[in-house]
Amino acid sequence: ISNAQKPAKASAGDVSMWCFLKNTIKKSFIGEIPPDSEMIFIALKAVVQSLNDKYSRILSYTEAEDYILDKASEDDDVEENEYRLTWKVINDSVVYIKIPIFSKYNDSAFQGVASYVLAKFRNYHKPSIIVDFRDCIGDYDHVTENMLARWLDMNTIFKREHTRQGEEESRITSVYVDRFIGWKTILLVNENTASAAEIFSGALQDYGLGELLGIETFGKDLVQSHFKFPNGDLLILTSAHWETPLRRSVAPGGLIPDYCIQLAPEEIREHFDFQLDKAIELCQEYQSNNKNRGK
Repeated sequence: ISNAQKPAKASAGDVSMWCFLKNTIKKSFIGEIPPDSEMIFIALKAVVQSLNDKYSRILSYTEAEDYILDKASEDDDVEENEYRLTWKVINDSVVYIKIPIFSKYNDSAFQGVASYVLAKFRNYHKPSIIVDFRDCIGDYDHVTENMLARWLDMNTIFKREHTRQGEEESRITSVYVDRFIGWKTILLVNENTASAAEIFSGALQDYGLGELLGIETFGKDLVQSHFKFPNGDLLILTSAHWETPLRRSVAPGGLIPDYCIQLAPEEIREHFDFQLDKAIELCQEYQSNNKNRGK
């Protein structure tokens, strides 16, 4: 999401039409007339609704304050709830990381885990990592880029955006000495894998650095920008759509996994995770095959 921007000024003709309407209402309408500010806000909401875009909306200044506070407190909340990053080592050979949300807190946690496991497995033959993006939400571009820098080279394109002004390329700017080069990487995805998680997954899939396992992702290719009004009202407007580095669109339909594996039936899902089990199996096959080749 871009930083808040100022909306374009209305033309003299637009102002004249609004003044004519307002003055006519005040002069002729027999019922109770709301304050000018309320009428303007209602009119603005109607204009945004006419765009027929479920992601574009306008918030009053009080709603905008709550929205901004919610975004600002997201990283504080994630430290104490189910959205924090978790990880473990499976069978002494496969690193598993669950990322429920893209946030500053989870980025910091991920970098700490990455540094630790990269050092721990530095001399291990063909290590593997599973990154679980199932039900992953969040839209921090800089967090996506920072995490991807553990796989992608400096200046590598990880996303393309198309706006009314043309195409923009998002590139890796972070530099890490220790990276997951040579690691088998499997990304677990499902129908709720969206936004930043799709950008991340699409980039690694494009470059052949990660394989997707699960079911098709959500398929959200739209980008929202913020435009702040002088009185504090906030316009959230869809301003671009994005593609993967190789110009694949995720809408409609989402990213298609390299391995299409359904979840376990609901009645046994609490005890069995077919997708994770298959990912572990693929990692162990990869390690076993490469050991045999080395003999």
